Amino acid sequence: MEESDACRSLCTVRVPVEMRLSGLIFDNTSGKIAETRAVSTNILYQSSGINLGLPEAYNAAIQRGLSRGAKYLLLLDQDSVVSDDFLSGVVRALGQRGPEEVVWVPIVLSNDRLISPYRLSPIGLPQFGLDPRRRAATYFAINSFSLISLDYLQQLGGFERYYWLDALDSWFYSCVAETNGKVGIIDVEVSHNLSLLEGNVPVWRLLNIARYETCCKWERLTVLQAITGTGRILARGLLALRSLFAAGKCLAYVGAVHEGFRSGLARR
Repeated sequence: MEESDACRSLCTVRVPVEMRLSGLIFDNTSGKIAETRAVSTNILYQSSGINLGLPEAYNAAIQRGLSRGAKYLLLLDQDSVVSDDFLSGVVRALGQRGPEEVVWVPIVLSNDRLISPYRLSPIGLPQFGLDPRRRAATYFAINSFSLISLDYLQQLGGFERYYWLDALDSWFYSCVAETNGKVGIIDVEVSHNLSLLEGNVPVWRLLNIARYETCCKWERLTVLQAITGTGRILARGLLALRSLFAAGKCLAYVGAVHEGFRSGLARR
């Protein structure tokens, strides 16, 4: 984790004078010794010894931020690179923030393809890119590079532990939409490797994504949006049919979608 792109970039980036930056590296690797130690003056390393999932890491970061008097939480994957331009863009976005804005995101590209932010149409189709009518809107986005108001996260009660790995971003941004919050745009492009687009997702992860994304759609979205979203998840399984067939997991994939549908309705 200390050798990750995120940690290296945080240690070397030029922090604007308007900003005070403090980092937490949360290591979820099972079997590691549970410990907490300083990596640098402003960066703390913490390992749990067991895999408690993304919400545990994010919620630990919330508590650390609040204890240090922070106002915002920046989420980063281990391969996310924080640049001088990105932090300058953060300063500009916060300087122009509107009263309903509770989270800010940059333009995220994966292999030159826009993957975040996006809006959901009334029938549940993703519409990638910015709303030309307004600077802030009801966007969905990936978690990495999301800058979130800690006041808002406190009101939300932190991140939902049920979505321990996949669909946590969909859960969070659906909460923003439900509470009439707005997503502001950081006018900087960043790169992010999206494993689903690159086709290198292991079969166990495909099953996990299918289950929890389906669950989130049936828990959080309208019925029409959930039906469309479930169809897209089933279509994704067809695209990965060779891998699923080789692993003998074709029926398991359908079962994962069904379990997501069942649990989503139960949580609705």
